[in-house]
Amino acid sequence: MTFDPQAIFNPPPMGGRQIQIPKDRTTKQPVYCYCRNPLCLVNSQMDRFIFQHEHGLVECPKCGATEAPYVGVLVLTHFMAVMPRGPIRGNGGIGYKITCDPTRPYLATATNEEAATDQPEVVTCPGCLAAMAAEKVDPGRDRFAIKAKVESKTPIT
Repeated sequence: MTFDPQAIFNPPPMGGRQIQIPKDRTTKQPVYCYCRNPLCLVNSQMDRFIFQHEHGLVECPKCGATEAPYVGVLVLTHFMAVMPRGPIRGNGGIGYKITCDPTRPYLATATNEEAATDQPEVVTCPGCLAAMAAEKVDPGRDRFAIKAKVESKTPIT
């Protein structure tokens, strides 16, 4: 090992940690990240700049920030719909599916920055939102009625 005198004058950056897209995150949906650098905000009403990113190291396209607390990954929230004999088993053995990926056998892992809900008003997954729009899911309706109608393919009126 050799001594590098420049390392004394150019130490590694201190502070946050570099943000990496989790390797077990779905690749079927886009990844949205954020930057809280005030220079990246489009207007004064925003608290963060949101951008789409591919898998790998997260870097803000405006300022180049790569570390927390400035940059981070937004949680992808999927919609769970009741599905008879679905791949995911809920309370009482009721079957469910993730709307954007009906054969997926799990909700989320401890590290993939994903979540799942049966409440349509909090869904952020673009694939689930598109599937919900195709099924005419109305977030203002009772969520249990929505689940039943989504699965029976009965239009919600």
